[in-house]
Parts: sequence; C-alpha cells; structure tokens
Amino acid sequence: MSELRKYVLSDHDGNDGDYAYDDYITAYEQARKRNMAVVAYVYEFADSELIWTPDGSVTWPPPESMWAVEVGDEEHTYTYRAKSEDDAYQAYRENNPFYAPREDVHIYHVGES
Repeated sequence: MSELRKYVLSDHDGNDGDYAYDDYITAYEQARKRNMAVVAYVYEFADSELIWTPDGSVTWPPPESMWAVEVGDEEHTYTYRAKSEDDAYQAYRENNPFYAPREDVHIYHVGES
C-alpha cells in the first residue's frame, strides 16, 4: 500500500485552504508567514494498475536480459545482462577503459539466458 500526502493551510476558524502543497517545509513556511496551521491530508492507495510501458509489455520494470555490444567486428563483441540498450552500453563503458562512442557500436538483444 502506498500513500500520498498533501499539506493545506488552515485558518483560526478551522477552514482549510484550497491550495495543497506537495511538501511540508513549503507549507510550514507559508503557514508561519500567515499565522496559520498546517493540515496533512493522507491519501492511501491499496492497489495500482500498470497502464503504459515503453515497449508495450505488461510487466514493469522490464526483466534483465542479455544484450550484445559489438564494436567494429565480431571479434570485439561484449555481452551484458541489462534491462535496456542504454544500460548495456553503460556496462560496456564501465568495463572497458578505451570504450568506443555510442554511435560507433552496434547493440542488439540476444535473448534470455
């Protein structure tokens, strides 16, 4: 279960304002300036539904799979377990001090392992 908190200023008569602040510090600062109180509204969410993913899949986050980073020719192909092409390239850069620029490599999915 997750929750969302919003903070509203309340006057001396107990009337809550219409504007809700996302963070307590900002609400507190405004309340001090106006001699008002801060009321926290807590919204709880028991469940959620995935409605969109970049690749149209029905799961998120995407599972890790194997990606090949090919530099120049097949003799210089490195394989990494990652969630995306960008993550695979980042792994390649971190493991190769003389890495090639992104535009000079070919990255492709090699399936699950």
